[in-house]
Amino acid sequence: MYLWYGTFMTDTNISRSHLLPFTIKMLSASALLQLVILLNGNQIGIAAWVVFIATDAFMVWFNVTQAQALSQIRFGSLVAHAAAYVAVNAGFAVHAATLAITNNDALRGDADMPIDAAWFGFGMLMPAIWGVWFCFHAVTSIRARGFEDLR
Repeated sequence: MYLWYGTFMTDTNISRSHLLPFTIKMLSASALLQLVILLNGNQIGIAAWVVFIATDAFMVWFNVTQAQALSQIRFGSLVAHAAAYVAVNAGFAVHAATLAITNNDALRGDADMPIDAAWFGFGMLMPAIWGVWFCFHAVTSIRARGFEDLR
């Protein structure tokens, strides 16, 4: 148990009150993003970018405003990072896989690239870059025994 704002809260209570709602909101935002792309003919356009940026802004806002609470949960910040990573990247992976299985033209690139540039960026490049950062976060979190240093 941890003393949190003058009351005792367990890891479970903090997880349920912070991480579970965050994960559900990230899954919902990812589903909305994929719906926007679907409604735009499976093309990643301006509307998708707006939803994507709003999703990112929410993720940053949550991690900044809930840093103290997340620091009370072992690996709390890492779990939030994992939830965001999986929610966003799984959405793009499932959507792209569905397009590939159905042989949809939305994935086709031009003579220079075998895959559409936007789908390459969101489906391959973003998970790769974000994955490297996630690995770095995992190593530093493990070194800190699961608790972030807020000093």
